[in-house]
Amino acid sequence: MAALPAWRSPSLPIWIGISACLLGEEVRYDGGHQKDSYITGVLGRYFTWLSVCPEMEIGLGAPRETLRLAGDPAAPRMVATQSGRDLTETMTAYARRRVLELSREGLSGFGIAYMADQIYLAPHPKDLVLRNHT
Repeated sequence: MAALPAWRSPSLPIWIGISACLLGEEVRYDGGHQKDSYITGVLGRYFTWLSVCPEMEIGLGAPRETLRLAGDPAAPRMVATQSGRDLTETMTAYARRRVLELSREGLSGFGIAYMADQIYLAPHPKDLVLRNHT
């Protein structure tokens, strides 16, 4: 499956990876989006977005059944809620490959959707900071 498009602006040198749903792409489990006007309007003037949706990129499509983490908290499994399908290995393989690809993009940070009103903004995976901007 082809990667989702980058929201490019040649005059904006700061690249930020971002959850596709936050840019208004209809990739969420319910077929909708979670467009954030602060991100697309205000921050969009200063950054160029690289849109990412792991669930779509592993072929799950939208709409799709919801996913949850289950089992041992030290080694959780990614499981589809209704079918019980275990997607852990698929997502792990995707993540390893995609992290290498993204490392070549020269990203300055990453923002991912988490719950309805929270976004993780990270300059580096070791430095995740929770920000609620509602």
